[in-house]
Amino acid sequence: MHRDSTALKERVRVIHAMFDRNPVVILSMWDPNGRMISRPMRVVHRINNIDFMFFTDMEAYKLAQLDRNPEVCISLYDPKTDEWISLSGAASLSNDRTLIAAQYNDSIRGWLEDLKDGTHDGGPHDPRLALLCVKTHTLKIASRGRPTAAERIKEVFFRSRDTNVGEVECTPQELEKMRLVHV
Repeated sequence: MHRDSTALKERVRVIHAMFDRNPVVILSMWDPNGRMISRPMRVVHRINNIDFMFFTDMEAYKLAQLDRNPEVCISLYDPKTDEWISLSGAASLSNDRTLIAAQYNDSIRGWLEDLKDGTHDGGPHDPRLALLCVKTHTLKIASRGRPTAAERIKEVFFRSRDTNVGEVECTPQELEKMRLVHV
């Protein structure tokens, strides 16, 4: 059991490190025509290690997409380490002003136009500002210790070793345990 706990803590550490180094991720969702559409989004907060928050504009088109289908995919790739994460989950919206104010920083102000009406100013109390929250359902990681792309090509060319890329898919039970891990 201790080994399981150590492995889960290590996965959570890898996830934290990757998101700390790469806070802008690709968020993919379904458009009204049933096609995938992706956009870059900056993670503003991790919840329980593996669930994520993003700021969004309540008037943004993506919210209509989420009304139709809340299932999303988040992916990131770290070119320095050749590591990546792909996760899917359900997106929901939060208008909790206290939570928004706690996560807010002045860089957000530039995303919303100041309408000069004293309310719609891009600040933490602007009613257009909300949090997009994603609860992870599936998580796949390709992390440290796996060969780089150049090493894999060399291995295939020279057939010098197994080319397993070190991908780990977390089970639903592991995801629930990862939410509780303290690192």
